[in-house]
Order: sequence, then structure tokens, then C-alpha cells
Amino acid sequence: MESKSAILFRHWIKANPQFTGSYEIKDSLGKKYLPFNSVSQAQLDYAMAIHSNKGVFIRVQAVSEGMPDYVYLRNCPAWIVIKYPKSFEIISIDSFILEKSRSKEKSLSWERAKAISTISV
Repeated sequence: MESKSAILFRHWIKANPQFTGSYEIKDSLGKKYLPFNSVSQAQLDYAMAIHSNKGVFIRVQAVSEGMPDYVYLRNCPAWIVIKYPKSFEIISIDSFILEKSRSKEKSLSWERAKAISTISV
């Protein structure tokens, strides 16, 4: 299911260019919530490193001719993109981590995601 959401998001972002940065795609699997633990600590760490002075050097798996071998992302926006039944919510890594740390819930509801997202599609 996540691969279908990633394809939909890819088509949207090509038609609606956005910020350079990283986008971690998640799918709520038809539910109105996504468990916070659906985003692993390793994924959060990568996003935070991309968003920091440290940066991340990433090996690109070339799938078409001309693609670069590596990409270095530093001080770039990093996003968690969640596909809910009615929308994609594009949430900055800082907002996602803050919400996760403050929430008494184990999941991020669609309503709350809409409230903290930078872009709702």
C-alpha cells in the first residue's frame, strides 16, 4: 500500500514542485490515524540529520541513465508525508517529532495531522 501512496505522491510533486528535501512516505492503510511508531527511529534520525548542519551523503540506486551516484543533503527541509483516506499531510520533521513527544496518544490522527501539517493535499 505504501508503494501506491508513494507513486501518487510522486505524480503530485512532479505536477506541483515543492522544496528540495527529503520526503518519508507513510500510509495509514485506510485508517484515520497513523501509529507514531510507523516512523522508525532510524527514519527520524536520517530526517533530522538531513535537516541539520551534519547532513547526509546518500548513495543513489540508479534506475535511469544519467542519475547521479550520490546526493548530499544538508540544512534541507525533511518531511513526513502521511497518506490518510482523504488527503496527504506533509508534516515537517520538527513538527512530527514535537507532536510525538507531546502527545498522550500512540497515534497521529488525521485531524491532528491536518492541524500541524505544512501542506494538505
